Amino acid sequence: MKKTLYQDLWEGAAGMEPAVALRCGDQSLTFAAFFREILRAEAGLRALGVQSGDLVTILSLNTPEAVIAFYAIDRIGAVANWVDMKLSPAEVEFYLTRAKSKVVLVLELIFQKVYANRGHAPAEHFVVLPLAPYLTPELGRKLRVGVWEGEKGPGCVSWKEFLQDTGESVPESARWEEPVAITYTGGTTGPAKGVMLSRRAFRASLEQYTQVGTMYGRGGATLVLLPLFSAFGLCQCVHVPLCLGMTIILYPMFRPEQLGEMLRRYRPEQVSGTTSYWQLLLQDPWADQADLSFLQVPRCGGDAMTAAMERRINDFLAQRGWPPPPGQGYR
Repeated sequence: MKKTLYQDLWEGAAGMEPAVALRCGDQSLTFAAFFREILRAEAGLRALGVQSGDLVTILSLNTPEAVIAFYAIDRIGAVANWVDMKLSPAEVEFYLTRAKSKVVLVLELIFQKVYANRGHAPAEHFVVLPLAPYLTPELGRKLRVGVWEGEKGPGCVSWKEFLQDTGESVPESARWEEPVAITYTGGTTGPAKGVMLSRRAFRASLEQYTQVGTMYGRGGATLVLLPLFSAFGLCQCVHVPLCLGMTIILYPMFRPEQLGEMLRRYRPEQVSGTTSYWQLLLQDPWADQADLSFLQVPRCGGDAMTAAMERRINDFLAQRGWPPPPGQGYR
């Protein structure tokens, strides 16, 4: 059956409403609250004129609001245009102009840069996503976040002002072959290229994980370190676990050397990272004597890896209680 991503999420998480769906810093959101916030965000987008087929640009780190917005966009039948935050002023104008988005969702950390460099982009509305609630007070003050107050220009609103309370609407029929999200390549071999991800592609990934017996258990947790503006981060690290009734743990200001700290704090069953993440874990004093038996599916990819480094990482994990045998490909 052709469904929206939200419908897959709703059906997959049935019975998990009291459980935590998203955790970020000291904040958490149950599945029940998560679904409510998606509907409020959908109402906010519709009030700003977003319609089926429109592109809504998102510039954000891994925060709950970005995930909520993604499913709200899906319900409308629009397209989430995920753009890397680390853009030059010229690139900001380029992406906003090419996307022709009426609505831009932008993290408060870079709002001023994006708004000031919007140029002749047709964006009419800027929704500022919060970051301060997920940081320590010290880091928040250092980054000067949490100080965005009210309107800073025509069409600018905070996330709280954007949300609207309304009854549940009927989602648009699934645009099965049309893109639900656009992510961009890294630009290492030329200009960055947009990668269009359809609902069919998301469903294919979900079916793979449900049918081949991977260790995705309801009530478990996955640590989301890869950015939401990457296809793997958005689909395999966020959508699939949520549809299987898992908690996703978001950490917007993650640094690779913090992997050991994150594992110690959250004890997730699953985590995905590049080769450099795992190399740094090998050097972490905590990990030297750590029990990693809780880690069911550690995944490594996105970077080149020598056979010697692969053996070293596998041996490191196995010696610390990682139960499954190592494998290649998607687990």
